[in-house]
Amino acid sequence: MLTACVTRTAIVGMCPCSGDIPLAGRRAQSAHNGRNQRAAVCRKEKGSIYRMLTKQELGRRLRIARFERNLTLKEVASRCGMSATHISEVERGKTSPTIGALQRIAGALGERTSYFVRDENLPEVSMTRKQDRNELYVTDSKGQAHAAELVTRGIPRGYMQVLNKRSPAGSVSAGRAMVAEAVFICVQGSTRITVGEESHVLREGDTLQARLDDGYSAENIGEGENEVLLVLASPVLMQF
Repeated sequence: MLTACVTRTAIVGMCPCSGDIPLAGRRAQSAHNGRNQRAAVCRKEKGSIYRMLTKQELGRRLRIARFERNLTLKEVASRCGMSATHISEVERGKTSPTIGALQRIAGALGERTSYFVRDENLPEVSMTRKQDRNELYVTDSKGQAHAAELVTRGIPRGYMQVLNKRSPAGSVSAGRAMVAEAVFICVQGSTRITVGEESHVLREGDTLQARLDDGYSAENIGEGENEVLLVLASPVLMQF
């Protein structure tokens, strides 16, 4: 059963309505009673155990929603009448917003406040067997489609994706610009990775790490098929 315990000020700490109060005893209880009110969003599970939505998790949800809408901090700040600096601190989990501030930020993002504080039963571990990998096709510069695999399925609100791609000799593929960091791992053959104005040749066992703000291109410069693992870390996962 889902139980929400929300008071007036900031969404921080742990819910003191449980029998086990991890905060400083009476201080936490008085906060719950309203003398030093703080907002808490919690879930009641078996044995009266409450798990909190942390300010770091709340900030991450807000940041992802902003990225998904292609909005800058200044644009959100202009829409909700708050400073971009404060919104940035909220997104980075440095501070917890008041209920009023959260409502204004949510409104600027076109969402209800409950969208960001909802409690979900999310798996923290995702196992993908080799035979269960999702296959997809990537088109190169010549319009030829080549098979690739999503090595991992990801976890809810996760940041990581791993793509395994095999390319024939001479093929060139391009990746679009995105808010992401990537690691290219050359498993077989050789490939030239170009990011911005920099180009690097990777041979078996070599790796390259880069930000993908300007996109990238990958060229198989070997005589046979190559294989490259692409590890992506992004607040907005790519949709294949």
